[in-house]
Amino acid sequence: MSTPNRHPMTAHFQTDHVAHLAWCLTSPSLTSLAPNDHFHTILEQNQQRNFEWLTQLDTQPERLQDYLKAHNHRLLGSYFECLWQFYFSDHSDWQLVEHHVQVFDTSKKQTLGELDLLVQHIPSEQYFHLELAAKFYLRHPEHTGLNEEHWFGPQSNDRLDLKLNKLHQKQLPFLFHDATKTSLIERKLKHEYKQALIMKGYLFHPWQQDELLPHCTHKQTLTGHWLHSKYANSLISDQANSRWAILPKHNWLGPFYSRHNQHLIKPAHITMADVNTHFKTSPYKHALMIVMLKESGKYFVEEQRFMLVHDDWPNKAC
Repeated sequence: MSTPNRHPMTAHFQTDHVAHLAWCLTSPSLTSLAPNDHFHTILEQNQQRNFEWLTQLDTQPERLQDYLKAHNHRLLGSYFECLWQFYFSDHSDWQLVEHHVQVFDTSKKQTLGELDLLVQHIPSEQYFHLELAAKFYLRHPEHTGLNEEHWFGPQSNDRLDLKLNKLHQKQLPFLFHDATKTSLIERKLKHEYKQALIMKGYLFHPWQQDELLPHCTHKQTLTGHWLHSKYANSLISDQANSRWAILPKHNWLGPFYSRHNQHLIKPAHITMADVNTHFKTSPYKHALMIVMLKESGKYFVEEQRFMLVHDDWPNKAC
């Protein structure tokens, strides 16, 4: 198995939401095919400043928790967006100009699309249009993984190449649509922005197969392994002395750290029973993210990450 991906920064934080936000800020992009030089350069140059801000936030996380409570963050994608919205609205270096900017065609009385985020970096006086995506793709077991179309979402109705095409052919160019410019002017918003794509997530190789990544991915792309549910017992029994955790959906964002997640840690035999129960009642249940843990001092930390899918994946969607 591959060496596990590490993000030491997230282990510093007591609060799950703060750790997830730290992962959003520091994890590598999923793709290298993005107009993100200016924005990500600013983030990289301000890592220490962000760490200090996150550390302070971790001592008083109520304002982040209150922000999440006031916004729709039930789905993982919405949660990811809310974390970024909070960052730009709370951090003194940034201003959240607007989010989810819907653009209407008044003549046809229909929505043409929307812009995820409009933000300003105050010190440099630069404005950015940001498109956000948190994605998890699994390599098709009959393909090498070198091409983007070899990578499918857990429900098999999403593909890496389709997502990238949509981003680069529709979502990013939408900023330059005449209706978008008109809408921004009508709202008295600035209408000239640099662009950036914030696409984070993991790519999962088939368990016990060679590990190859598509050419479009970042060199530091986070990875794991996936397997059909019928092989879960073999995986877990091979590590019978290990501790495991089945991750709630929001905890998919970044590495597991047990300081604030002790209740999720279970021995192998209980984890196997929980996995079997999940898939037994319906073979097309949603995928599970599980992590194998190792002891680090008095804590457990993530050693390997796995996605479990139903046995007919990817031929049938969940």
